[in-house]
Amino acid sequence: MSGLPRANDGASGRPQGDEGTLTSLLETVSEAGADPEKIKVSEIAEAIGALGFAPLLIVPSAIVVTPASAIPGLSTVAGLTMALIAGQALFGRTAPWLPGWIRRRSIDRQKLQSAIRAVGAPTRWIDRITRRRLPMLTGAIASRVLLSICTLLGLIMPLFEFIPTSSSILSGVILLISLSILTRDGLIALAGLALLGGAGMLGFMLLKLF
Repeated sequence: MSGLPRANDGASGRPQGDEGTLTSLLETVSEAGADPEKIKVSEIAEAIGALGFAPLLIVPSAIVVTPASAIPGLSTVAGLTMALIAGQALFGRTAPWLPGWIRRRSIDRQKLQSAIRAVGAPTRWIDRITRRRLPMLTGAIASRVLLSICTLLGLIMPLFEFIPTSSSILSGVILLISLSILTRDGLIALAGLALLGGAGMLGFMLLKLF
């Protein structure tokens, strides 16, 4: 999966310095662009795009997990963006591409920065616990399966725009999967699949009740 860079290259499996951590990625997003009121998707892509596909999946999924998911239209744009990114990685593109209508979309800077601050402690905790584990779950074949799941979830996310917490759950799955590919941590991939399975079972039970 050449389009998905690996953050952990040291012998211990930990990221070198602060580069490649979830915390540093979100800080980069927070500081992207020059407009004090809005941040364009194109500015976010330019700020982290050189790092490859995985960070471009991690950032929108991490944002939608936060209360920012309540921003009208954000879940739809983020979902379609993640589907496009995951699909490109799945089919072997070496550099990510986003269409103009997505790149031109903007997000309120203050709301985005508030959401990023709100998840500061959890992201630092995630950075501490990720390391290389269960490599068979993040290898070439497994990564293609995981990317297929991310693509599908991103495509259906617009359908759940107005169902409370649903977009955040789907984004949480994408976040865990993309983080597992980036860090080669198969245990994180299992956590993402477990979250997806739990959400699916809950949705099935709710459908039976109604």
